[in-house]
Amino acid sequence: MSEVTQFYEEIKEAMANGTQSNEAIKEAIASLKASTRSILELAAEWAIKVQDIDEFEKHFNQLESFYFDINDRLGESENMSLFFGFNLMRLLVQDRVADFHVALERIDTKYHNDVNVALPIRIEQHLMEGTYKKIKQEEEALHDKRFKFLFTKLRSRNRKEILDCLQKSYDTLPVADAKRILLWDNRLNFEKFLNECGLKDCLVGNVLVFKTTKEEASSFPTDEIIENNLLYAQELERIV
Repeated sequence: MSEVTQFYEEIKEAMANGTQSNEAIKEAIASLKASTRSILELAAEWAIKVQDIDEFEKHFNQLESFYFDINDRLGESENMSLFFGFNLMRLLVQDRVADFHVALERIDTKYHNDVNVALPIRIEQHLMEGTYKKIKQEEEALHDKRFKFLFTKLRSRNRKEILDCLQKSYDTLPVADAKRILLWDNRLNFEKFLNECGLKDCLVGNVLVFKTTKEEASSFPTDEIIENNLLYAQELERIV
């Protein structure tokens, strides 16, 4: 970092004193921008390593200007496709489908077949089709294990959506059926999941007893949404 700071001070002094030509200063600034991009990429890579999605988003947002505005002047970064792919997966995990498509539109189509970018494109398609078995297969065949924790988060989000659907659709449900639908083999982990969702009190022996109020039931989404979620539950059952 001290070298970058020193470089910055040298450029600043050259601009003030006119000791270098405009072209030389222009090249020096471009070099400083490339160094800044590398630092931000290192920070984004660290965020991935520690599985901090929010921190990654901050660094990627800063990298976007380098990737989309001045990438042709700095030269292509070897890490760019990785961060493109990770950012797209992040948006899917956060259920920001509209933002996903906006982000994908900004990426040159020549990168769409890159292994890092093609992965979230396929995952989004699987989600839209409801082919959740294929998502599981994608996770098992990951080319880069750094993506794995995003799949874990995606699976957790989907489970919570289905549990919400089950809660609104049934008064009671055998634990064995709920575990099968939600892909929980371990009873302890299943109970921990219920606790995280604030439904631990619904567990009565081997049965889930849901306590849905009339107000909650009346505010439940349309029949179309219910049907889609139940189709998802059926698809999960076929995975087992």
